[in-house]
Amino acid sequence: GVDEFIPVARIADMLLNPGGSYRYDGATRTYPHVRLVYWAGGNPFHHHQDLNRLRRAFARVDTLVVHDSVWTATARHADFVLPATMTLERMDIGACSHDPLLVPMHPVAEPFGQARDDYAIFADLAARLGARERFTEGRDVRQWLEHLYEPTRVALERLGAPAPGFD
Repeated sequence: GVDEFIPVARIADMLLNPGGSYRYDGATRTYPHVRLVYWAGGNPFHHHQDLNRLRRAFARVDTLVVHDSVWTATARHADFVLPATMTLERMDIGACSHDPLLVPMHPVAEPFGQARDDYAIFADLAARLGARERFTEGRDVRQWLEHLYEPTRVALERLGAPAPGFD
């Protein structure tokens, strides 16, 4: 597996050049031979600079699993698509890299069709691998979101900017 972050721009490089070398953070590293890609959310076809090259790269893997809420170009290339809920169908936390706040979000609609929230999908995959308890740590989705939200709420309160509780 890949033990480091590889930006979208390098996905095609990695998949098309298994065993090839590249420079990262002052060191020479080697691309792994990737046989399975699991893409959860986002759409590399929306971000990649050379779409034909990315298409060739995804065609080289044995299995492409896409976990998404919409029928993206990436989903169209997938061997398996795991339907995820949309933002308005799940309990979640909203955040943006340009804003230091977390915003608690609650569902306003039932999931469509067979769509499930990301946590349910990952927890069930972990269960199939015999690791459900390690993955969930005994928390359901709401408990995880509250656990993640609370430190931000407390930090804001300490700064004199009271934030609402998750509820």
